[in-house]
Amino acid sequence: MMLLHVKIINRNSPLYDANNKINGFHVNCKAREDLNWTQSTFTNKESALIHGLKSSSSTYYHFCVSFINRMDISAYS
Repeated sequence: MMLLHVKIINRNSPLYDANNKINGFHVNCKAREDLNWTQSTFTNKESALIHGLKSSSSTYYHFCVSFINRMDISAYS
């Protein structure tokens, strides 16, 4: 089992925010060889700890993040 700290730096804002603050982020991940994304975590900070990753040093992961506010959820970046 492996733990990874992800810094959320590249993100797309919700299409309509109505001047509402960002309440949090969904972070999804998948190993490069996997077909499906896994919803890894929800965080209200600009970083996240991802649990349950494969401990192989040859496993590469892809991550995507979406914004959440009171009005909308953004597309994943």
